[in-house]
Amino acid sequence: MALLDVEEVNTFYGQSQALYDVSLSVERGEVVTLLGRNGAGKTTTLRTITGITPAASGVVRYDGEDFTGLSTYERIQRGLGYVPEDRQVWPQLTVAENLQVPAGRGGDWTVEDAYDLFPALADLADTETGDLSGGEQQMLVVARGLLGGTRLLLLDEPSEGLAPQIVADVRDAIVELKDDLTIVLVEQNVRLALEVADRVYVLANGRVVHEDDADGLEPDDPTLREHVAV
Repeated sequence: MALLDVEEVNTFYGQSQALYDVSLSVERGEVVTLLGRNGAGKTTTLRTITGITPAASGVVRYDGEDFTGLSTYERIQRGLGYVPEDRQVWPQLTVAENLQVPAGRGGDWTVEDAYDLFPALADLADTETGDLSGGEQQMLVVARGLLGGTRLLLLDEPSEGLAPQIVADVRDAIVELKDDLTIVLVEQNVRLALEVADRVYVLANGRVVHEDDADGLEPDDPTLREHVAV
């Protein structure tokens, strides 16, 4: 049984439909990447899985449980972790305090594990998050997303706007996490996405238009050029 099943989901923003009969599945231990141009529906798919933007119809099933009617808080309690594109750090809190808040919910991952994954954060533990660079904030929110009993981590554009070295650090972290977590990754950096993913879904205009194993694709694949390349 898959850890996550999204079945024929339709999602709206007001009167505007954003997702059309989107279906996908994620097996335990997989990294599944959602690719597509801006506005294709990738972020809306993550928001629908978390319940931030609930589906108007269709089913979101997590570990065999129908999540469709649950609140975002209830979904997080059951093991979803979400790292949004806009990071949403708590700027007045230190790095350590940002990590301690979700760590207080329990789970296998500890703050020390987060520091092991991103050693630079250990050196910044007493620094207020508002004083961090964009790359340091990105490492923090990825680390924070692991805590509190997360089993399925949703990552939205974790490499966007980052220096190449930080992108490499984030890529290495995702590879390391594959042994412990299931991950759904939204990423514009196609090369990075294919390096870390097991499977790929391509979205266009709110619809899934292609599914493939990641090792069966190259960044210049005709399907990716059609639906992903700018």
